[in-house]
Amino acid sequence: MITIVSGAPCSGKSTYVRERAGLDDVVVDFDLLAQAVGSSHPHHHGPAHVRVARQMRRDAIDMVANHPALYADAWIVDTAPSHSVLAYYVAAGARFEVCDPGRDECIRRALADNRPDWTIPEIHRWYDTHTQESA
Repeated sequence: MITIVSGAPCSGKSTYVRERAGLDDVVVDFDLLAQAVGSSHPHHHGPAHVRVARQMRRDAIDMVANHPALYADAWIVDTAPSHSVLAYYVAAGARFEVCDPGRDECIRRALADNRPDWTIPEIHRWYDTHTQESA
């Protein structure tokens, strides 16, 4: 089973997956990939790490989506998949989970964790978009 975990930055997506993924499950998480190729920061990666991690993420998602029978369970952290990406996930038979502790809690977590400057505007963008789509 492929599970897509989405939500605003600081909503707990990685924690959600970490607490539920089995030992042999595939986990596709951008920040973990960037760290695997040498980024020394958990959430703010240099341009080289970003380029490599993006390609690794695309390749890993394609492997899981195109060959789901090869993987018992796979988890993909995707903050805000586009409509076309959602359709791709649906075609692969994915299920979806949304982490939503609320805008204020995400902002509190971002400040407490000293997240990069772009984080709070992205939290607002996610909630503004999510609210518009729900209305």
